[in-house]
Formats: sequence, C-alpha cells, structure tokens
Amino acid sequence: MGGDVRNPLRDALAGGAAIAIAACAPHTVRPGYRLDDRILDEHICNLITAGELAVEVAGRRLTLGPGGALWIGPGVPHSLRLPDPARPFSMLNLRFAVRRGGRAVGLPEGALLADDAWDLRPLWEMAIDDGQRDRTDRLVRLRHFLALLHGDLRQRDGAADGARRGLGRQRRVALAHWLAQHHADRPTPADLAAVRPALNAMMQATWAESGCISYSLTVEQDGTQGGPAVIAICERWADMESLMAHFRAPHMADFNRQIAGRLRGLDVRLYEVARELPFPSLS
Repeated sequence: MGGDVRNPLRDALAGGAAIAIAACAPHTVRPGYRLDDRILDEHICNLITAGELAVEVAGRRLTLGPGGALWIGPGVPHSLRLPDPARPFSMLNLRFAVRRGGRAVGLPEGALLADDAWDLRPLWEMAIDDGQRDRTDRLVRLRHFLALLHGDLRQRDGAADGARRGLGRQRRVALAHWLAQHHADRPTPADLAAVRPALNAMMQATWAESGCISYSLTVEQDGTQGGPAVIAICERWADMESLMAHFRAPHMADFNRQIAGRLRGLDVRLYEVARELPFPSLS
C-alpha cells in the first residue's frame, strides 16, 4: 500500500526503464502447488482466472479467488499455496525485471494485493499477447501497461469497502499511450474486405450492450489509392465499468478471433468528458 511519497518504480517506468521478461503467459498450476518462503529476483504480477490462491507476504495473509490480483516485488519473501489442492487453478502470469541506470528497481510497497480486479483482465491479456510478440517496441507498450497496473493496484490495495474506483488522469494517460502503440503496421484493402462482416456483427451486438451510448464506424480510406486502409471508430460509454464489460463481452472475444492478424496499427484515444454543451444558435 502506498502513500503520496516519491515512487522510484513509477519514476523508472515513466523514464524509460529497461524491462527483461522472464515469463509472460497464461499458466495452469499443478495439483498440490505450494511454495514456502520463496524469494525471486524479478517482479511477479498474476491475475487469477480460476481456483483460489492463499498468499502470505509482508505480514499479510489473504486468499484470492478469480479476479484476484497480486504484484510482489523482487527480494520480498512470500508463500503461495492452493487451499484446495484438488481444485483446478490458473492465472495470467507476468514475471519481469526492471532496471534503470544499471540498477534493479523494486516495488516500493513490497506487495500489492487486490481481491477484485476482473475489469483489468482485457488489459492483462493484451499485455501478455504483446509480450509474446517478437517486436522491438513491445517493451515500450509493456512499460505503459505496468505504469497503469501499478497505479491501479496501489489504489485498490487495502480498500475496506472493496469499491471499484475510476482510472484517474495518470492511468487514463498511460492506458491511452499503451493502447495507441499496441500494433505498428496498417491493414490492407484485402484485410478490410475480410473483416467487414465481423465489424458489422460486432457493432450490432455492441449497440445492445447496457452502457453503450453510441458506437459508430466509418471507413475513411479503403486502401485502394495506395495508402493503408483506415477505419475510424467513435464510441461513447456511460462509465468506465461499462467500457471494461464491453472488452469482456463474448461477442468481443469472437470478434478478436475473426480479425486476428487483419486489423493492425490501432491508434486509440480515451477521453473523459466533464460536461456537454448545447450547440450555439447560428441565427
């Protein structure tokens, strides 16, 4: 849990720290999984997707179920075990080292735990997908994700009421930057033709979602004039929870499978509108 003191990890991520990925994948744990007094040289960030995990770290004991999240810093002793050894257990697993100026950067809080972080799952999955890509700019996007995750878990950790909180300006900026750089190249006319049915079906399903105020799509360039195909999507949502629920919707999983490898070069901007003004009269 952190206050408002200077945070070297946050500063390092914002300042272009080097990140070495040790593990980046969904992970299914063997029955009877147990680790006592383990100390790692890397950070571990896990989001539990099935089963339960009993965690002991920094004098704290907590059992996390699906949607539970943990970030444990390097050099911090911790114990992990399955309360029910026979129950299947799986998680989204990130393990990495952060270095700045040749020095390892730890987690100032030691450990961050949250018992309800389901709304972060789409971002976690995108980070894992991105981390597995052999691309020179993947670590830039991973830094943005980690900055977002660190700020979010700091805010959630220890919240007695368990209430979900909004992203806040710093994390909205990190999210916008990270998503804007998620892919680098652009779709072709053939890509556009191939994904049109999937786009239409996705829009129809999205309009029916609660919290969707509007969702519109325009083909600004079809790619036949020598440049890339460009699709502009403008969506408005009632609140952040509705947007995150949209990412988790079954029809979005179907859509992502259908467009895999086709829509690239995403340039995403996230805006928070404080108020809406009437259009002035032109007479």
